[in-house]
Amino acid sequence: MKSHRILALAMLFCSTVLFAQNRTLEGFVKYGEAPIKGVRIAIQGTQKSTLTDEKGHYSIEIAPKESSVIVGGKGLVSQYIKLKGKQTKLDVTLEFSDMDKAIAAGLIDEKTLTIAKSTLLPNENEGNMSIKSIIESKAPGVSYEEGYVFFRGNRCNLYMVDGIKVDNLESTGLDPHMIDKVEIIKDGTASVYGGGSENGVVLVTTKGNK
Repeated sequence: MKSHRILALAMLFCSTVLFAQNRTLEGFVKYGEAPIKGVRIAIQGTQKSTLTDEKGHYSIEIAPKESSVIVGGKGLVSQYIKLKGKQTKLDVTLEFSDMDKAIAAGLIDEKTLTIAKSTLLPNENEGNMSIKSIIESKAPGVSYEEGYVFFRGNRCNLYMVDGIKVDNLESTGLDPHMIDKVEIIKDGTASVYGGGSENGVVLVTTKGNK
């Protein structure tokens, strides 16, 4: 009887230690600055999963030996992520593979669509207005360098000025004071423009073509 009691206590101790080692992984899933709701976060090799809420937030308990998660949903480019050590925080930025599917699944709303297509308007009161000042820091993850626009470090290869394809935004000697608006289209929504749009499209409309 005593040996059984000791065994039971030992098992209880081991289970308590293992439970104590479990941790909660939490974070946000977004597209640019917009939260994506209903994204599934699954622990690889298990049946455990959860969905992001309206704010793109999720929380899920993981065991010590569970070290990888899969994040994705309809119309989204899924990500396989290897966790580091005892990591408890993981924010994920996803891209859209099919915007229509994502809309139909209820993952995105008008706010997300607005961010997917950022419209930048020149500041007429800006003293030294340039193409760089019009574009840079006015849309999430966008930068500009020597005629090229970069989305989170990836260079855009397709540029159109008044519907005409150009090599970049400085190759035609475009006068920034003549720019009426710049539209930056990223991810799945850019695919309608065909080849070269994999990293997005930059559309410029000049004042003479409003």
